Amino acid sequence: MRQERAHAFLDLLANYQNIRNQTRAIILVGDRRWNLRLTNGMDVRLPETGTEAALATLVKLDSDEQLLSRDITSIDLRLPDRVTVRLSEDAAKARADAIAASKPKRKAGDA
Repeated sequence: MRQERAHAFLDLLANYQNIRNQTRAIILVGDRRWNLRLTNGMDVRLPETGTEAALATLVKLDSDEQLLSRDITSIDLRLPDRVTVRLSEDAAKARADAIAASKPKRKAGDA
């Protein structure tokens, strides 16, 4: 049964060649949904239903925003109304530093 599901998922993934070419492993999670492990180490969490729409979203985000080339460790597509990304530790620190640097400095005596 799992082997049949894996074959069916690989057939679906073949429709998204750019993603397929970057996929190192497919992982069945809880016998209900798939994660992709990409060649760059990134994890993509796919939803239990709407997998094809999630893959189409991933392709569009990569095409428009080069998402798969960014310094992130995971992309979560499980919720249909949002995409969540996890930055790498280095990228998260750089972002926090940039935010801190952009805050206006308080002068002595300001309340």
